[in-house]
Amino acid sequence: MLESALGQIGRPYRYGGEDGDGFDCSGLARHVYAEAGIVLPRTAAQQFHAGRRIPLEDAEPGDLVFFRMDTGLHVGIYVGENRAVHAPARGKDVRVTSIRTPYWVERFAGAVRILQ
Repeated sequence: MLESALGQIGRPYRYGGEDGDGFDCSGLARHVYAEAGIVLPRTAAQQFHAGRRIPLEDAEPGDLVFFRMDTGLHVGIYVGENRAVHAPARGKDVRVTSIRTPYWVERFAGAVRILQ
């Protein structure tokens, strides 16, 4: 799953996107999980409730991390070392971001482990 997530770096943000033409945040998570044979709900809000909440310090690569934004929840795929792959916003590409910067820390909503 981690290889798939990192393989999407540089793909464009596309609202509603969940394929190689571009991704929004939840579409990226859905795509990466689908490649591992796991079906996730479509929206970040639905994904937030699709697994078990875990403390951030227990997060492992592949877990989902969520942030409260003005437009709703934003999701990234945890890759370890306090970093996540995510599709940030229109005009930006999929990237790896530190989730320990003040911007992300103040918006942190929780980490979720998707159970099989």
